[in-house]
Parts: sequence; C-alpha cells; structure tokens
Amino acid sequence: MKKTMKKLFALALCLLLLGAVMLPAGAVGGVDGNVTWDYDSETKTLTISGNGKIGDYRDEVEYEPGVWHTNAPWGDYYNEAETLVIEPGVTSIGMWAFSNFLKLKTVSLPSTLAFLGDWAFHMCRSIEEITLPPNIVQFGTSSFSGCTGLQEVEFLGVPYSIPHQMFRSCSSLTSIVIPEGVHDIGSAAFSNCTSLKTVTIPKSLSYILIGAFFNTGVETVYYGGTEVDWNSIDIGNDNEKLLDADIIYLNLTPAENEAAQNLCHWCGKAHGGGFDAIIAWLHSLLAKIFGARY
Repeated sequence: MKKTMKKLFALALCLLLLGAVMLPAGAVGGVDGNVTWDYDSETKTLTISGNGKIGDYRDEVEYEPGVWHTNAPWGDYYNEAETLVIEPGVTSIGMWAFSNFLKLKTVSLPSTLAFLGDWAFHMCRSIEEITLPPNIVQFGTSSFSGCTGLQEVEFLGVPYSIPHQMFRSCSSLTSIVIPEGVHDIGSAAFSNCTSLKTVTIPKSLSYILIGAFFNTGVETVYYGGTEVDWNSIDIGNDNEKLLDADIIYLNLTPAENEAAQNLCHWCGKAHGGGFDAIIAWLHSLLAKIFGARY
C-alpha cells in the first residue's frame, strides 16, 4: 500500500512539474463566464478569447490611492498591461471591463464585436489610437472618456449615435470623422477635447445635444450636406465653438464654398462696404451674444 501511495505521489509530482514546464514563463490566466483570459507579464499583453460577451463589472470597481480601476479578473494588471488583444468570437465588452488600464497603449478589437459597454475604456490614458470594428452598432456612455492620450479614432461601421460623454476629455484628439448614417451626437460627447480642431459631420445627422462640443478648439467643420441641411440640425446649447467654426459644405463647388464663407452668420446675406459694413459689424455682435444661427 505504501509503495502504491509513493508511486501515485511521484506521478502527481511529475505531472505538476511537467505542467510548470509547459506553462509559458510569466503567464497567468483563467476563465470568466464566456471568455478565457491570459496575461503574459513578459510582453505585457492581455489576451481575451472565447465566444460571446465579456461581462459587466458594474459593482466591481476597486479604489487605490488616486485611481479607480476595474475589479475584473484581469484587473490586477491595470498598471502594467500595455497591449490588449480581444480575439474573434467575442461579441460584447461589458461595463468597466478595462477602465483605468493606465499603461494600455495598443487595443485590437475583433470584427465580431457588436457592443461596447459604459466606461469600458474609461481613463485608459495611454491609448493613442483606436479602430472601431464595422459591426459595432451601439456604444455605451463614456466608453473612452478621459483617454487623454487618444489622438486618432476610426469608425469602420455606422453606429446609430455617438453617446453621452463617449470621448469626453480626450484632450489629445485633434480631428474626428463621424460616418454617414449616424443620427445624433450625445450630450458632452466631445466636451473638453481641447485640441479638437476639425470635425467631419455627415448629412444624416439630426441632433447635436447640449455641450457635445463644449470647451473644444473646433475651427473647421466639414459637412456632408448643404447649408439648408446644416441649418436644419437641432443643435443644443453650449456648442458655441461648433457654431462659430468655418463650415465647409462638401457637396458644393470651391466657388460655392467661398461664397458661403462670406455670408453673415446672423442674417445669412453677404455684406458690402459703407453703411452695410456697419450692419455687418452689428450682426457679428448679435451672433456673438445670441449664437451664430440665423
């Protein structure tokens, strides 16, 4: 009996040692719901694979001095991981899933992804660019808010809307192209994007909600429709930078665009010299006080 026990113990030990040899150095991981996760501390890469949804972590946010971060199973690596790879098969990223991953620079999202939850990448300050896959039909609130290093965003698909605070305080973002087919831009969606200078807005847009472009640096708007179409957009308060910007109508000829730039923001007419110049100055003042719509 003792010999049998010794043999079983020896076999178990061999299997344990074999497993240790086969496990990549520095690799840890586990299973969480529909997905498997692996973290390689040598390459600082977090990989998520599986079929279905990455869960919500609504009530699982952990506080360390000065930082709130996700308490997802991979949350221990919030101040270490630099690369995130989400493999094909994953269809949804839940709330707070990767929030405050402070050193995350590179994010690879699969074409199977259809939904991005609230605060999913909130305060991931080191991400510099993000490509949003074609099948995403819905984004959550504040999904990239506070990503202060974000410089480039590319939409490969057409979501119905850009939601509330989606890119709030992305202070390195200099331009944004909103694809044709988007219906509305939510409140504070780009607020405090202080470096944002150029915005491309599609003809399909019907609403720009309150403060969507509050405290931005917008100087030029490329618009996919005509001046009449632009004036039909319902634009909420606290969007003065957008309203004061130069509007380039993309379906007009260069000559038509030049003529449009010379139109008075208040009355919509081109002013000449003499007494008309005084009227132009008065209208300019009115536009600054009451808004540049006419």
